[in-house]
Amino acid sequence: MITVAPLAARDAVAFGHLTFPLFRSLLAEAGTLAIGAACAGQPVGLALARAGREAELLSIAVAGPWRQRGVAGRLLAELEVRLAACGSERLSAVWIAGQPSTPAVERLLARRGFAPPQARMLVCRARLARLAESSFVARRRAPRRGRIVGWDELTAAQRDALRASTRDPARCPDWARPFFEEERIEAACSVALEDDGAVLGWMIAHRIAPDTVRYSRLYVLRGSAQGAGFALAAEAAWRQHSRLGNAAPFGSCDLAVSNRMMTNFLGRHLRPWLESVTASKGACKVLAPLAAAVGDR
Repeated sequence: MITVAPLAARDAVAFGHLTFPLFRSLLAEAGTLAIGAACAGQPVGLALARAGREAELLSIAVAGPWRQRGVAGRLLAELEVRLAACGSERLSAVWIAGQPSTPAVERLLARRGFAPPQARMLVCRARLARLAESSFVARRRAPRRGRIVGWDELTAAQRDALRASTRDPARCPDWARPFFEEERIEAACSVALEDDGAVLGWMIAHRIAPDTVRYSRLYVLRGSAQGAGFALAAEAAWRQHSRLGNAAPFGSCDLAVSNRMMTNFLGRHLRPWLESVTASKGACKVLAPLAAAVGDR
């Protein structure tokens, strides 16, 4: 008999092999909701989400011998109920298109009432030794205003001021906030645009695997120097190549398909220097408000 229930932090570690390496450390963290499926005490499935008003499905997986038995549907149903009981209003999911698992993922979400999937991001992957040969990186230009400094060079006062100012959505949207997963920031290639002590922009990178850095947050405050975002991106890539070398030879980033300026730039200047560009899709679902979660099933 398969049981499906929320996992306490002390129990969730045993399910770590059922999610991506990047997310395993989140299993025991506050703000993460893990739903496990077990048979005779053995982990057979896991659904993992980042809770909040706008919740995010991070991963869902079922061990091979237990697939095609409705386990994934039960995991997702329980996850939705628990999130709604905690106050989540929507649940979103993002996945890579064209993978062997893609059809199964899309069927599962459709059965659970998610909206039809939409093209969302271009997922770019590069070997930095190759990307560093491009004119974009090799001839990186200084910004027209201010100077680029390492993220770890900012003073405590600068960080405090930036943390306070970026809480205002009118000044900085949620997706661009630089202190996201702060404990995982890769200092070697995260950079900031500084002018007279004020931080005007940033490129924040995270180490997502031993050999790979993800460029997660690129943003320049409105009214700052034109082209500063490109300067930040080029400098970050150069620093990864020159400072990390073979210790982390790969870089990745997600680029919104709606960002025509960046997708055009990608096609004109960077595509020949990248190892791969794949598309991701996304879908979301409005969660019905519930007063309490359903018991274990």
